[in-house]
Amino acid sequence: MELDLIPILSTVIMATTIVTIVLAFGSYAAYKLRDKKRARVNRRAPSEEEAPPPVFRRYQSGAVPREERSAPGAAGDAEAEPGSAES
Repeated sequence: MELDLIPILSTVIMATTIVTIVLAFGSYAAYKLRDKKRARVNRRAPSEEEAPPPVFRRYQSGAVPREERSAPGAAGDAEAEPGSAES
């Protein structure tokens, strides 16, 4: 019995392609289900105990972030760095 390399490789490539397509459809279906669940949960009124996410802050146009206001050496400081030449 002789084993040819080409039919084995083509079978592996075909199986990999089919599995990839099946996983793509499955992940899309899971995404849609999660999105529907999230929309259903967000419809209810938020309670007072629920705090906003700790990492994200709402963007406010024209507002200076807290880090830039209090950071030493930030733009707009009256002090110049030592050794810098003023023109």
